[in-house]
Amino acid sequence: MKLYCANGCTPPYKTRSFQRDPDEVICPNPGCGGRLETGMERNAKAKVRSRSGGLHDVSSAAHFSNIVRSWPCWAAKNRQGHSCWGRVDPHHLVPADWIRTTYGDLPESGLLRILFNPLLGAPLCRGFHEAIERRSEVIHFEELDPELVEFAEHVDDTYPGLPSMLARLELESPRREAAA
Repeated sequence: MKLYCANGCTPPYKTRSFQRDPDEVICPNPGCGGRLETGMERNAKAKVRSRSGGLHDVSSAAHFSNIVRSWPCWAAKNRQGHSCWGRVDPHHLVPADWIRTTYGDLPESGLLRILFNPLLGAPLCRGFHEAIERRSEVIHFEELDPELVEFAEHVDDTYPGLPSMLARLELESPRREAAA
């Protein structure tokens, strides 16, 4: 039987039987750690319904998560004295639900290109992620990657009739003087 890595590693791996051993469930590629699944499992999970009711591509979401999680915790690099705890989570700097609602009428490929662009992601340890969600911590606009700001401007230029991604980014990551 052929097994496929959920992270897209190639080639397919062969297993001895349908009853997989525990060592045959994880991708053997160094540093991958993806789950191996059968072709049927892979096809069934290729598309799922998102919370907003639309379809989204699981592989795009997994790709986004894997890239963002591969970076070190944002707070560990940018906040002096920060002590990480918990796993690193991929955090959308512009809320995914807002992106789905705002750009949901675009063709699926266009929506996915925006929603799962790694520039929109920040790797946050569980502790800092919870603080961001509680609003006890904030990533200020001046601390954002300039490429992210350029991406938001590009999205605004591409879809001028829709709400501004740059304005939403500034709402989520206020400028220091506005937050004081």
